[in-house]
Amino acid sequence: MTGLDLSQVPGKVVVVRTTRPRAPTDPGPHPGASSAVIAERMRRVARRDNRPEMAVRRLLHAAGYRYRVAYRIPGQRRRTIDIAFTRLRIAVYIDGCFWHGCPQHLHVPHANSGWWVRKLAGNRARDAAATEQLTGLGWTVLRFWEHQAPEDVVARIAAVVAERAAGTGGRMEPRRRAQAAPAARPVDNSRRRGRSLPR
Repeated sequence: MTGLDLSQVPGKVVVVRTTRPRAPTDPGPHPGASSAVIAERMRRVARRDNRPEMAVRRLLHAAGYRYRVAYRIPGQRRRTIDIAFTRLRIAVYIDGCFWHGCPQHLHVPHANSGWWVRKLAGNRARDAAATEQLTGLGWTVLRFWEHQAPEDVVARIAAVVAERAAGTGGRMEPRRRAQAAPAARPVDNSRRRGRSLPR
């Protein structure tokens, strides 16, 4: 293990603890919320299916686009893509202004500000690493802020989907809703029981 001869330590148990080095983006353990109200607010924050993301997804779906949600980044266990068009390799992220450091709306809390500065910097570094990895794998990465209008976001996504589909020679237009099938005739089960219906 460490080259230490445990027989030279009579009556003692030596425990060698190895700690994993902390990642450069890890701000360390959370110092704790400054109040119960803040703790409850943080507890309610959704990792996925939040309001801005759902608004974009609803518009995409209504326009006929189909996509994967929380799609795992190839080779990563915990990092995911918010909205993924897997055939065309388009990754869409709807980044929260607070958590990802929006230049327009960035606000660092006063309580535990040192920890929050490290935390938000780590989030941005993770975003950059995910973008770099996906780009290296041939994906087109689109990042939007939560304050952007969902209609504008969907228009940009649709343009990139069309451009990417044209470049690959694939056809990736929104699916049209299928027309309702004509009503089926009622099944006459009475013959099975030996009776017939009047005509």
